[in-house]
Amino acid sequence: MRLGLRKVSRILAISAILLVGTLIVGAGVSGAAVPYRSYIYDYWAEVVPTPNAYVPTKVITGRDLGLGRFSSPHDLSVDTEGNIYVLDSGNNRIVVLNSDFAVVKIIDSFDNQGVSDGFNGPRGIYVTDQGRIYIADTGNARVVELTSDGELVRMILAPEVDDQGIIGEDFRYVPTKVAVDPTGRVYVLVADEYEGLLSFTKRGDFTGFVGAPRVTPKIIDVIWRSLSTREQRERSSLFLPTEYANMDVDHKGLILAVETNKIRRLNPAGDDVLIYRTTLPPQGDLKFPGLWDRGGQLAGRATYVDRSTFVDVVSGLFGTYSVLDGNRGRVFTYDQVGRLLYVFGGPGQQTGLVVNPVAIDMLGDKVLVLDRSTEAITVYEPTLYGTAILKALGYYQAGLYEESTRMWQQVLKLNTNYSIAYAGIGDALLRQERYVEAMRHYRLGDDRIGYSEAFSYARKEAVDKWFGVVITAVIVLIIVIKAIGWLRRQAPPKPAAPRKPEPEGGLRACLLEIYRGLKYALHVVVSPLDGFWELKHEKRGSTASATVILLLVCATYIFLRQYTGFVFNTRDTSRINIYTEVASVLVPFGLWCIVNWSLTTLMDGKGTIKDIYIATSYALVPLILVYVPLTIVSNFMTIEEGAFYTLFLVLALIWVGLLVIAGNGVVHDYTASVSVWTSVLTVAGMALVLFISLLFFSLINHLFGFFSDLYTELMFRL
Repeated sequence: MRLGLRKVSRILAISAILLVGTLIVGAGVSGAAVPYRSYIYDYWAEVVPTPNAYVPTKVITGRDLGLGRFSSPHDLSVDTEGNIYVLDSGNNRIVVLNSDFAVVKIIDSFDNQGVSDGFNGPRGIYVTDQGRIYIADTGNARVVELTSDGELVRMILAPEVDDQGIIGEDFRYVPTKVAVDPTGRVYVLVADEYEGLLSFTKRGDFTGFVGAPRVTPKIIDVIWRSLSTREQRERSSLFLPTEYANMDVDHKGLILAVETNKIRRLNPAGDDVLIYRTTLPPQGDLKFPGLWDRGGQLAGRATYVDRSTFVDVVSGLFGTYSVLDGNRGRVFTYDQVGRLLYVFGGPGQQTGLVVNPVAIDMLGDKVLVLDRSTEAITVYEPTLYGTAILKALGYYQAGLYEESTRMWQQVLKLNTNYSIAYAGIGDALLRQERYVEAMRHYRLGDDRIGYSEAFSYARKEAVDKWFGVVITAVIVLIIVIKAIGWLRRQAPPKPAAPRKPEPEGGLRACLLEIYRGLKYALHVVVSPLDGFWELKHEKRGSTASATVILLLVCATYIFLRQYTGFVFNTRDTSRINIYTEVASVLVPFGLWCIVNWSLTTLMDGKGTIKDIYIATSYALVPLILVYVPLTIVSNFMTIEEGAFYTLFLVLALIWVGLLVIAGNGVVHDYTASVSVWTSVLTVAGMALVLFISLLFFSLINHLFGFFSDLYTELMFRL
């Protein structure tokens, strides 16, 4: 679908919404007949089953049209009138169909200055709002522009080699795809070209490359390449970007370009301006759900496979865009902020499945997928569920927020687990300035960016409403405190009560010792050298107080994981396991104590395992002092203020690290440099112990598996 058709379709769709106000029946095939299951991914990249948003209703072949079989078709395009242009590459022709899929005409030749000319293995076609047809005539190394009647307008040939290095002598002009923006600028995709898209003016003058994909090599690859010999570097692959696979122009005139499993939205300057409000960019399948139970429902597990391989992209209604996965034959549709709305299609020979999909386009709200192997076009139409999603987006784009909310509620009746519907309701409520309600729905939809925006407005409203009251209350409280203090100073002093002797044993004495140890911890964290020295030599701390501190650290960590503000808490709090969280604190702590003691006994360390345990526990106190209030405050912060949240998290860790090093030096009577060195070796030793432990348990697991298989084999044979 091209730009003009999108405008017309959007106007017609919104008009239908206003006049009818009911769900459109979009499916001509029952859900039971659909040979695939739809799904989306939630915030944590887990597969979530959904109703089918689109179902197949028709398959069209060349024989069905009375034209003989298509031969290796490569592309298709839809104009503003709903005519479909199929690029029948193997037959070197363009088959034009109307919106009822009847043949209108065939373009297989054109007059070129009095000589009959034709195509040679064309691979790309694009039809503008004005009805101009652009063909990437690959075999003839040219782009041909025709009128809607098939008359030649011009040819865009290879740009000439220049002396500025833009076009080199080894450049090969092999156009495979072409697209045109509303201003008439022509973009050409060339095979085996890594510099981006070739850009031509409306008159056909070459202006340069646009949107070259950037490549960021991994650090390990850079290090390995720098250590390799010249012969090894010559044999190894270069750090080359992935070339684009296809492109389209959206309703704003921006270029939607796809490469392997990435989508880019390029402005005329070639900058990627794609927006997504999710944790991961739009990239198709993260993992392929291939396991289904007998009832046809998703079994809750998924098998990891190679990621999606995008072969085409099309801009759809209401800011949506759909990408075609050539690897799995699936269509992924995203909204204008990058949320995955629905997935449909799949690989196979049944009706509705594809073998080698190469192109996708839209006819109104219908989706057309071209399969090069089966040489057929599969037509998909929206179901009640898919239509409701599109209508909710259309209402929102038209500024009809209450209607959008009602439509999203209809979607939730069909799929109560559809988080995007909650986020969509949040968007509508935000525009209606119902911020608290919007926050609640954003939370249900796991939309942290929207939640942060709604919260910032709600917080501003609360401050404007209660600021004066709070300031007045604070002033009154200060006056009352001052008055009470003045009255106490005026009262005659009371005789001091005789001091009771401190208990020498029992529970009360133990609790008093723990209290003093905890109180002294505040001195240790601000004066570590004196504090750790007195902990060891003057026994200002105890094992009991150190244990209490360690337990408080565990509680703090659980509190942090569970009650961090929604905006910053990216964990699924319903799945937090208290035993796992406690182990994630105690295991590293125990490894540090054991490895440090084992190492320092070989390096003339003076500390015992008890000294290490107490000093390390006291060094963790900043985690309690910082993380508890920070966790509380995080519930009143926005994403824009997240830098402060991260800063204090990191500062607390640095503080703890410095205290651990200081405690290590004082306990073992080391100099600063030796303390740092032994601390580094201790961390390395911890990593080694973990590696050996994992290896050991892996071997034990394999051993048990071997005996289990052996037992099973013997039982079957006996």
